[in-house]
Amino acid sequence: MAAETINELIEEGTRDPYSPDKLCYKTVVTENNKSIIIPTESFIDKYYDIIREEYAEKMTMTNEDFEKYKYNPKRLSYDSFGTVELWHLILRINNMSSILEFNKKTIYMVDDLFLEVLDEMITLEEDEKSKNDEEVQNNI
Repeated sequence: MAAETINELIEEGTRDPYSPDKLCYKTVVTENNKSIIIPTESFIDKYYDIIREEYAEKMTMTNEDFEKYKYNPKRLSYDSFGTVELWHLILRINNMSSILEFNKKTIYMVDDLFLEVLDEMITLEEDEKSKNDEEVQNNI
């Protein structure tokens, strides 16, 4: 069932196993009694070399797919993995930093089996991620 309110949408996002909150370490910066949580290191960046060398494959999109996904890695993420949350993975393995750069017909891509590898990466980072989350909560 699709979210009907903002709160439902937020709740849905926090349950996604690949939400940015679950795929990166964070730190807290406080100034003038106001705190902000900043992502510091993404698991995608940490394992980038392995992902790019062992799991990414070059592919050329059809003209129809190119028009469908041009400037829209979130749609490609959703169609490929069932979540929009991995759009940054698609940009990263293509050495792009903005959706405005996502306008190439030939790109690198991982297949949906990569989600198992990503789950393993999350498991490997679980203890450190829990410590980081606790530290962030203690510093807010």
